[in-house]
Amino acid sequence: MALMSVARLTAGALIPSITVCIVSKCYATRYVLHYSWLAHIVDFEPSHTPHKYFGILAMLCSAIHSACHVVIGILQRRPHHVVKDEMNLSGLVAFLLVLPVALPMSVGCLKERVTFETRKYLHMLFIPFMVALCFHGTRLKALGAVLLVWYLLDRFYFTTRM
Repeated sequence: MALMSVARLTAGALIPSITVCIVSKCYATRYVLHYSWLAHIVDFEPSHTPHKYFGILAMLCSAIHSACHVVIGILQRRPHHVVKDEMNLSGLVAFLLVLPVALPMSVGCLKERVTFETRKYLHMLFIPFMVALCFHGTRLKALGAVLLVWYLLDRFYFTTRM
């Protein structure tokens, strides 16, 4: 019961964390909002800090969430349950994808050993990570798809028009 509560809490923390990570890198959207009336309320200046902190939080919540589900499966004598259905398998894939996205950018020894270009390319694994999340949970299907499409359209517009 406690493990399931922790799994649900970390899943709940993942949603805003991933949202902030993605929206913080939507440069065209932030540019438009920077010149809107909302700029009087919210600072839309480019800042890598929220992306960094919420990215680390997303990775930690993913690890805790995954560990809880694995331990629950072991305690229920169903360790094979992790790869049994689409929801569990997509969660495993998402967790395995978030590691190369976040670890090389946040762990000092990896940051020193892996070149910036390689870390940047590894960061693009967030796209299959988001696709995996779209198959993972009921609430994440729509939100994950909206965030991914928003990011891709924003990136396309920013790259071609700005």
